[in-house]
Order: sequence, then structure tokens, then C-alpha cells
Amino acid sequence: MTNTRPSAAIVGGGLSGLTSAYRLQEKGWDVRVFEAASIAGGRVNTVAESGYLCDTGATVVHLTYYRWYMDLAAELGLHVSPSPPYFGVYRDGRVRLLRMDRPLRSGLSTDLISLGSKIRTLRLAWDVGRAKFGGLLDSVDFHKGAPIDTETCREYAHRALTDEIDAYLLDPICRVMQIADSDKVGKLTLFSAMGNVVNGQFGSLDGGQQCMVQALCDRVPVDLNTPVQSVSEGATGVEVVYSDAAGNPCSGTFDACVLACPAPVARDICEEHRDLLTPLCDIGYTRGLGVSIGTTRPPDSPAVFVQVPSCEDPAVAMIFIDSNKSPDRAPSGHGLLGVGWETDAAAAWFDRSDEEIVERTLTSIFRMFPELRGTVDYTHVRRWEHCLPFLPPGATGPRAAFQAGLRRESRVQFAADYMSEPGQNTAIALGTRAAATLDAGRRRAGVPQAATSLGGG
Repeated sequence: MTNTRPSAAIVGGGLSGLTSAYRLQEKGWDVRVFEAASIAGGRVNTVAESGYLCDTGATVVHLTYYRWYMDLAAELGLHVSPSPPYFGVYRDGRVRLLRMDRPLRSGLSTDLISLGSKIRTLRLAWDVGRAKFGGLLDSVDFHKGAPIDTETCREYAHRALTDEIDAYLLDPICRVMQIADSDKVGKLTLFSAMGNVVNGQFGSLDGGQQCMVQALCDRVPVDLNTPVQSVSEGATGVEVVYSDAAGNPCSGTFDACVLACPAPVARDICEEHRDLLTPLCDIGYTRGLGVSIGTTRPPDSPAVFVQVPSCEDPAVAMIFIDSNKSPDRAPSGHGLLGVGWETDAAAAWFDRSDEEIVERTLTSIFRMFPELRGTVDYTHVRRWEHCLPFLPPGATGPRAAFQAGLRRESRVQFAADYMSEPGQNTAIALGTRAAATLDAGRRRAGVPQAATSLGGG
């Protein structure tokens, strides 16, 4: 009996690729996910060792803003637990505590910045509010923000705010969002963070962030250690050339394909879209170093994460206190910290030994949390060659050109981090969009499709 179900190849087993496969399978497609690495998930990864659950990549979700993520988690039977509302910013030897759920009240009462700078933040609030209500802060369709994507955060601060606001507010936010300092990151990223993420509450998946990856892998077929060499679209199908887990050359023909891999990989394997992808590759990715530190006692701070300004520490950009984020991340009575390095420092130290990286990381940890000296009982180092798509000023231009150059009737669609603002929620939204576009094209074969709009966050 002839199989009349349409087939799709998904190149990349990260969250966007797995979501595409899951949604297409729901719509009656046969799907196959090709993942070059030995594990699926991309930047969503949880390491379970020595009683610790270390979220080595994406670590938290926003309980209200991440609606695509929350809906999928509920659909898969996963539970997201809220985290405490506290976060901190390190300044002059002390972590200054603030509250995510009371940004105005805690911002007015904090001694993080001076009264004059607090008054000046009214200009920042006005500019962010105007951009948000003007429809410019859409994390899925990030290129909508092109009109304000004109300067770095530091240039904006020097023009409209104060150096103190840049040092202890803007720069720390940039280091969390892009693991890069404010002189490298476009103002649009800052505005998006403040307009969409700052007010509210964070949470995390029970059992580790990779539980969503595992739940999707349990539902769709995934071939690990299976790199793809080329993707070619023809009149009747898409040919995918790949190597299987044993290294044998293979090929297959599918009705459609979703490319959910980093831009340099997509450019190298998909000749038809090379001209569109090259400008995105030229912008590049940040490199990342993540260090997990387990301790036999928790830190004294109740903060879920601590932002570290570049003027305080050029290497360490942020510290997530995972044992505060969710009690299941560390054994009872222990602490677990996830440390993210700034991208230039990460690039400089990328090839150093794990021991050297841990030693440098602990220098920062002990300075900020001296009570943890002599308590470390676990460490883990993770390197990310393609950590986050870099978002300097003007990055929306190549992204908009890429989106405009795609054909909705094409058998090859894209669902990847370089298309918009990176994040778990955006990955799921883009994966859903790619699946919907392909399925609409199948149902209306030969008719150009209007862009599938998911809107919002």
C-alpha cells in the first residue's frame, strides 16, 4: 500500500527543530530530525551529576511573557515552578537586591544608583514604553524594531541617560541578554528586555530545562550524530545528503525540509539560500563559557540571579543561583551556581583547560560570596562555539532582508535563532511557524502562501 503521508526532514535537533517536527507530525506528516551532536536540545541542556541538575544553557522562563513555551509545556504534561522574585546587581563589594515583581518600588528604594540617575531613568521608561506601544518590541518578528535599531546601548546611555545608568543598569542587562557589554549590543535588545521581560516572574521546569527536549524526543524520531552535508530543493521534493551515526554517506528525498541549525551551517548546506544567509553569518555569534559550581552550603543571598557589570568584573557576566531558582537543582542543604562569561572573555579563554577556567571563575564567586570558600564539591564547564546570534546595532537589517527573501511556497523553511531575538519562547514560536507554513503549502499546493504570523512573544 502506498504511503500518502507527506514527509519532512528537520535539520537541527534544538528546541525550534523539535517543535517543527512535533507540530508537523500532529498534522499528519512523517518527520525525521537530523542532529549532528550526540545529544539533542542545542542550547537547552541539563547535566545530571553528583546529585546536581545543571542547566548549562537556557536556564529560566518568563511565566507570563513566554506564552508559546508555557502552552507547549502544559501540552506535554510538564510543570513549570515559579522562582523567587529576587535578583541582584553587584556593585562595590555587595549584591544589591531587587524584585522582579515590584520593579518600581524596589527601583526607587535601592541604593544601586543615585537619586539623580533614578530621575533620569524616567527618560528610559518613556523611550521603552513608546517603542512597546508602537509595536516595535516583538521578539518573534524582531525586525519590526528596525526604526530604533540605530545605536549601541552605551551610545544611547551617553546621549540620553547617565554613565552610572549605563554601568549599573544597561550594561548588566546586556550581559544577561547577550553575554556582551553595552558598547557591543544594539539598543533594541535592551528595549525588548525592559519592555517584555523585566516586569513579572521567572520560573523553571521541574527536573531541568532539558525535560522539554526529552519530552519532544520521546514523541518524534531523532537521529543523533547525523550531520547533514547538503539540502537541495527540486520540483518534486527536497534531497538531503547526510552521514549516519557510523559515518556512512546517505541520502533521502522528502516532501519538505525545515532548517533549524546555526546560520553558518545552514549557509554551507543550502546553496539556494546562501546569498540570504551570508550577511547573517557576517554578523556572527557570541562565544560562550558556562561554569556550574556545586557547594556544600547555599550562598546567603536569596537572589535567583546576579548581574555583574563589566566595570566590576570583565570576565563573569552573570551568576544564576540555581539552588534558589528551583530546590530540585541541588541536594538538600547544598548550593548550585551557574556562571556565564562575557563573550570576549569567553573567546580569550575558550581553549584554556577546564581547571584554569574554574579557577578564574571561583575568584569571582568567592569575591561576591565569600561564605562559599572551602565548600566547592562539584564543577562543570560547558563551551558554546555558537552561543547566541550577535545583535549589534543594525542587525535587524539583514534579518529583515532574510525574511523578505524567503518564499512561503518553498519546500524549504527556516526556524532558527538568527531569524529573530534568541530565546526558548522564540524558538518554539518559530518552529510552530515553519510547520504551519509547510502544512499550508501542502494543502494549497502551487499557491504562494501568505506569511504565517504568530505575533507577540
